[in-house]
Amino acid sequence: MELSTNIPTERIFDLLTGAFEGGSNYWCKMEDDKQDAEYLNRLPDYLIGGAKNPKAGCQSPYILMAWDHSIVLTEIDEGHLPNGDVDHILNREKIEAGMKMMQETCPHHFNDFMAENDDAWTSDCLLQLALLQEYRYG
Repeated sequence: MELSTNIPTERIFDLLTGAFEGGSNYWCKMEDDKQDAEYLNRLPDYLIGGAKNPKAGCQSPYILMAWDHSIVLTEIDEGHLPNGDVDHILNREKIEAGMKMMQETCPHHFNDFMAENDDAWTSDCLLQLALLQEYRYG
């Protein structure tokens, strides 16, 4: 049986904000010099300072960039990755796949999200599933 759920984009952006603002920084980092500067420069000025986007509820220009384009996030090597730090691409397709995977493989996190009882762990779960296709660090 397959279930379908409509999730407002703003709620997904809330989860990504939680991951970017600390939920995932123990295993993942974002480096400005790895991002598409040309795309970032085309965003409106009110987004660049981290100001809230009234249309999307977006706290960070990088969340909007991941949704509309892509961003690079780096998995931090602490002696467990065979080739050191690993760059991963985050985009809308991977975010949507991560949400579906969270519903299927981490239902407690998905249920917390749907009940608006999500936290840094829920945010981290989504980012890991979107980037790594598994819940590796939590």
